[in-house]
Amino acid sequence: MVWTERNRGAAVLLAGQTVAIGLVIDQSIRASESEQGLGYGLFSTLLYGLAGVVVMTLIACVMGLLTPGRLGHAVLDDQDGRPHPAAWVQAAIYIGTAFMVGAAVS
Repeated sequence: MVWTERNRGAAVLLAGQTVAIGLVIDQSIRASESEQGLGYGLFSTLLYGLAGVVVMTLIACVMGLLTPGRLGHAVLDDQDGRPHPAAWVQAAIYIGTAFMVGAAVS
């Protein structure tokens, strides 16, 4: 959708997801610093990162249930070259959730 159809709503959503995952991984790496070695640090980073992605996915599902209609269609509905406001809201939800997960991890 982003590269082939140049959908701006999809681009906003993808950007929000990318920033959110980066924030979760950043905090996971910081929380995994250990004197137990690199292997333990990488493993705990993986676990924290996966937990963050799971929480973000659950929040997105809850938002989909609370949103009238189909959220996916709304997010991808560009009008007059502008993304639907739902795309911005969904991206902000991902980023906000990432900050919460990051705080819980650290």
